[in-house]
Amino acid sequence: MSRPSAATRDAYRRFGAPAEHHGCPSAAQRRPTSRDATVKVCFEMQVKPDRLAEYRRRHAAVWPEMLRAIERSGRHNYSLFARDDGLIIGYFEVDDLDESQRLLAADPATAGWEADMLDFFESPTDDANADTAEAGASGPSATGAPAGRADQGMLRLTEVFDLEGQLAALA
Repeated sequence: MSRPSAATRDAYRRFGAPAEHHGCPSAAQRRPTSRDATVKVCFEMQVKPDRLAEYRRRHAAVWPEMLRAIERSGRHNYSLFARDDGLIIGYFEVDDLDESQRLLAADPATAGWEADMLDFFESPTDDANADTAEAGASGPSATGAPAGRADQGMLRLTEVFDLEGQLAALA
């Protein structure tokens, strides 16, 4: 098992470890609710700190065709949050994550946006993955993303608390 990133370890220190470390019920152990058809996705990415101001500027006016592609993919309630050191935390809800990923991966506007955004993200530091990247491989990056597609390599975070789920369990 790989070691969590420095940003993830920092989040654990601030907010606690994932639910399975606290004995809390996981999503699979909760009673089903009407919201269970919707998948909640929270993820992290790391933007180069010296590029953060430009990253924020570009996300203040995302291309209209990119906004429509995200909407067509079924994602809603989508937000990105940035910390001053470049840590990006994103959140969205979707009914079918695999289908959403497939639609965005096939969308030309998404490919253009992601190519434009690629230089904003930290490069892989793992030696093995760096060797692969230096060799010009076109396969997955160290984050698991297809080469040139940071959107496909987001590091998903584990949900540790759901107010509605816990309130429903009380009923």
